[in-house]
Amino acid sequence: NIGEFCVRGSRFVGASGHVHAFEASRTTFADLTRNLTLNGLTNVTANQMALTSTSGPVEFFLSRGIASGSSSLRPAHDFSGSTVRVSGITLDDYCGGAGISRVDFIKMDIEGAELDAFKGATGLLSSPDAPVLVFEYHGVVASRFGVEKDAVPQLLATFGYQITRLGSSAGSPQRGGDNVPENSLAVPPRRQTP
Repeated sequence: NIGEFCVRGSRFVGASGHVHAFEASRTTFADLTRNLTLNGLTNVTANQMALTSTSGPVEFFLSRGIASGSSSLRPAHDFSGSTVRVSGITLDDYCGGAGISRVDFIKMDIEGAELDAFKGATGLLSSPDAPVLVFEYHGVVASRFGVEKDAVPQLLATFGYQITRLGSSAGSPQRGGDNVPENSLAVPPRRQTP
């Protein structure tokens, strides 16, 4: 999360909207805030914390290389052997503490921790104004959390979400099985068309 989607989101929502970004890695967070400053964005709040199923400190596993995007709440394939403690927060707790009453859109790519983050957002996901979701899912990465391939879609389905794959893999069989990341769009009931 170096801010590419924050910049796009900031411009999309304009002065009447706000973007909230979360990044647990200290080095990536520095890149994110630098990018926000370079682009002069005033409607983005950057948070150096991890999204979790329960709020509180968590262990964050650092990957090798300064530009590695695979640091996570579980050791990755390029785990450096180093960990740090970071703040963890649920989306529901964050929104409650920040006085956010409605979230329209969530874009998430958090290296296998998506199920935990969505478990920490059940208030948002069950609200009448539930957000549209775009998230990356990678079966091998999720398995580091003990998560089955269908766990995220099953959880989201309990809230009435309809899910479809995005990009070049949409509508086609996935080659490479769980070893291929895929991006998904999840639409809440109020935004579904008959």
